[in-house]
Amino acid sequence: MSYKREIERLPIVANQYQIRPSSILRINARMESQTRSKKTLLQFEQMRENVNYQTNDISKHARKRLMRALETITFVTPTRYIYNAQYNKKVKFKLATVTLTLSFMQEKITDKLIVKHLLTPFLAQLKRQYGVINYVWKAEKQKNKNIHFHIIIDNYIDHLILRNIWNSYQKRHGLLKSYYDNYGHYNPNSTDIHAVSNSTTLQKYLVKYLGKHDKENLVLDCKNWDATLLLKQFNYTLLDFNMIDEKILNDIIKQYSKDSINSEHFDMYFFEPQTLMNLLPKQIKSEFLYQYEKQGLLRSSQATIKALQMFHSR
Repeated sequence: MSYKREIERLPIVANQYQIRPSSILRINARMESQTRSKKTLLQFEQMRENVNYQTNDISKHARKRLMRALETITFVTPTRYIYNAQYNKKVKFKLATVTLTLSFMQEKITDKLIVKHLLTPFLAQLKRQYGVINYVWKAEKQKNKNIHFHIIIDNYIDHLILRNIWNSYQKRHGLLKSYYDNYGHYNPNSTDIHAVSNSTTLQKYLVKYLGKHDKENLVLDCKNWDATLLLKQFNYTLLDFNMIDEKILNDIIKQYSKDSINSEHFDMYFFEPQTLMNLLPKQIKSEFLYQYEKQGLLRSSQATIKALQMFHSR
């Protein structure tokens, strides 16, 4: 099913819009050129960064792309019920937050090698065998100068399976020898996973782990974050609306927006998680969903459901 609708034959208003899962960006006057329009969007992003984030461990441009990837995976991943073996029952599930730590002192082993030989094959195995379609990860340094990873994935994996996979890569490269000498086994408590069933809980996680200030100024020698290709490439589309649609949007903004950022050329309005999608009428929601469809992310969401059904039917 395509969400693209035919634009009604009514005059197009001068303003342009970006509709996001929890916000609406309004460009208040049609820019004279595409270049100027891009400058206005850049100005907005810079203002938004200065308002919401105070950190120096990741560049503002990278943080913008990271937050867009997180917002996108949150929106395109459906909430569903899965079987949780730990509790022997079905539980409500949307995404899972994962933390990976090293079970040895990293010392002279570079961050790049850890990403290449541990994290990358670990994520590839989750996609290949355990129903993961999309993921986003961010790297940080601990106080002991070891790298560790915060990851969001779109499938829940039993905590023991997850730990065994991560430890198998540590062991494969001889990185658990000192741990074995001390404890007599190769299964350290090196992972953590939690199910997230709603957007509010996920936002709290993002603020706590992905937006915090690096007080120690510990430098990584690898990329700060990464995600699956479709998430990294996704861009919000500037939309044109007729006068009727614009009036509907303005009514929604006036009645339901919780916060805003305003300037001469643009306004950004913020809504409670999931509220905006319930408020948009069918014709505007179609335009909104089409930007995901044309960039392959709704197909990715359908693949997520299919992969989950196959994985949990084993």
